[in-house]
Amino acid sequence: MTDDNPLVCAIVVGQNDRVWLPACLTTLCASDYSRLEVIYVDNASTDESVDCVKSLAPAIQIVRNSSNLGFAVANNQALTICLNRAVPYAFLVNPDTRTPTGLVSGLVKFMERHQEYGIVGPIQLDYGADSLGQFNAWSRKVLSNGDRHLFYAWDSNRPSLAEPPACPNAGEHSHVANYAYVEGAALFARTSTLRHIGIFDPVYHSYYEEVDLCRRCRKGGHGVGVLLDLHIEHKRGGGTVGNRVHKRAYYYTRNKYYYLFTDPEYLVRDALSLGIRWFARDVMNSIYHQGKLPCTIMQLLQIMCWLGVKVGRIARQRSRLVHMSIED
Repeated sequence: MTDDNPLVCAIVVGQNDRVWLPACLTTLCASDYSRLEVIYVDNASTDESVDCVKSLAPAIQIVRNSSNLGFAVANNQALTICLNRAVPYAFLVNPDTRTPTGLVSGLVKFMERHQEYGIVGPIQLDYGADSLGQFNAWSRKVLSNGDRHLFYAWDSNRPSLAEPPACPNAGEHSHVANYAYVEGAALFARTSTLRHIGIFDPVYHSYYEEVDLCRRCRKGGHGVGVLLDLHIEHKRGGGTVGNRVHKRAYYYTRNKYYYLFTDPEYLVRDALSLGIRWFARDVMNSIYHQGKLPCTIMQLLQIMCWLGVKVGRIARQRSRLVHMSIED
């Protein structure tokens, strides 16, 4: 690729990810795509992460926060810089990833050819030198669940929005999986799309923020796809985003409910019905310490109170998504 190609800004958000940053940044900076810049956003690290970034690549722009603002807000800081500079593409990359040399070039090539897509991402492999061909947990969900609804396990009859957009090159989409969302660990976005649909909803802090962004992307008439012929290594859980386990459990569970209740595809009564079923399951998981990130009973009560306070915001978000569909 030549210097006439569009500028890409890679964004890495971390907190106390010093152990992962050397591999992440060196592989990013070794990209064969010449027009690549990197922004590192630090969420109040105490492990000399910032000094590590400075020593590895002095040209990297650093945004340093005095507290952990979360994944959504920290990425928004860098995305705002990209939007203000009119950078055509933003590539969100977690610290616990390793980027193949040709990945950025491949992502740009796809997006330049397929203007109907607003957000794409590569398939993810397990992190490690011998992992080639070994899909990680998220990629296995992409391949096994395909375009089924995000909550298919609880609502198997609900139609999914995860389908390829209409385009003249539809026959070329055999290597694109139209999964519910592209994981934020390796998310490549067209900034003109972000101008239309907005950036991350800061309420999410961490977890489900990229699921909501991809939902808005589709509602706004832009495609979302996982590119099966491109890959990145991702540890999953290697980068902690600064949250202790109980805080991660709180955000993961809280945001699941918030996402559901803001989804206009669900009638309010249907959302409440599913939410009650989730709550019963979450209570049982908290008692027996089961599930991905089980909350305590106290956390579940805090989540219900928080949702009650956010009723007005939830209604506004539902209305916004409805009007995005009407307009497009």
